[in-house]
Amino acid sequence: MLFQKLNSNELQLYFNRIGCYPEQLACLDTLQQINVCHVQAIPFENLNAFLGLPVPLDKTNLLHKMVKSQRGGYCYEHNLLLGNVLTSLGFAVQGLAARVGWMLPVDTKMPRTHMLLLVTVAGKDYIADTGFGGLNMPTPLLLEERNTQHSTHAKFRIEQTGNNYSLFVLMKGDWQIVYSFTRSPQLEVDYELANWYVATHPQSRFVNNLIAGRMYVDGRHTLLNQFYTHYNLHHDAEKKVLDSPAAIKAVLAECFLLDVKGLPNLDTRLATFFS
Repeated sequence: MLFQKLNSNELQLYFNRIGCYPEQLACLDTLQQINVCHVQAIPFENLNAFLGLPVPLDKTNLLHKMVKSQRGGYCYEHNLLLGNVLTSLGFAVQGLAARVGWMLPVDTKMPRTHMLLLVTVAGKDYIADTGFGGLNMPTPLLLEERNTQHSTHAKFRIEQTGNNYSLFVLMKGDWQIVYSFTRSPQLEVDYELANWYVATHPQSRFVNNLIAGRMYVDGRHTLLNQFYTHYNLHHDAEKKVLDSPAAIKAVLAECFLLDVKGLPNLDTRLATFFS
């Protein structure tokens, strides 16, 4: 089974982590509450892959890393954890796979290496995705809605061509592709294979770069190596080039709420940005 149910203690630890205490009913309001609190509390980050450490996807390791240890993760970790939580609350959840198009040249062909969730609520299908970095969706989106769907941080649109769906976000007046996907359910082995590729392949973006993202009420933080950006909903973006491993670690702690103490070879790896 792809999603593993959490017991009442594990659920309570998760809700404490995200600062959200819903009625625990499998309804749209509960899904929305969990979605927005999750993306604000648990950051996107790829430190394990960047440092050559394992990225296990089982329930025990996800809870230890992302709930108990003040760490984050990338799409498989975030959305498997969220899927475990939602399944435990009685939601019908499927895992899907997407081809990322975000920030890539038009017509670039990417493998299906991104995970998202299909959640059915009261007979309607929604996509939920808490693992797409700083561009996370703070609210689930209705799959069959073709008009603009508004969230607190961005406007989204879903287009359909045959069996293929494409998610777009409105940025600076233009609709930009985020990723494309089908409704084909993925199995645990599908994610294990994709996770192994993105966490270990020598050309993987997650192996060669430090990436972090976190939304908060009024904006979002993003980090690519030593390049930090603070996007605020009410002000112009603030961009900063960090000048040392210590400065990067400070931003990881202060802006992304990450505890990176004790991670092996972190200073050595960060120093390569300045050599």
